[in-house]
Amino acid sequence: MNNVLGKDTTYVAVSDDDAIKAMTEMQFPEFLINLMIDLNQCIREGFAEETSITVQEITCRKAISF
Repeated sequence: MNNVLGKDTTYVAVSDDDAIKAMTEMQFPEFLINLMIDLNQCIREGFAEETSITVQEITCRKAISF
């Protein structure tokens, strides 16, 4: 992504507690906070690692990688 953005970026892991605190302070609705925490937990557990050929099937072109 650094090449795409043209600048350096750094990944910063945020604990669930810190994420909940930040979203609460930004007045996110509770259901959305719970949804985001659950989504991030699924990602941490590897459920988002699978890839598919859906982009190629829909666009008739290979997907680009970042």
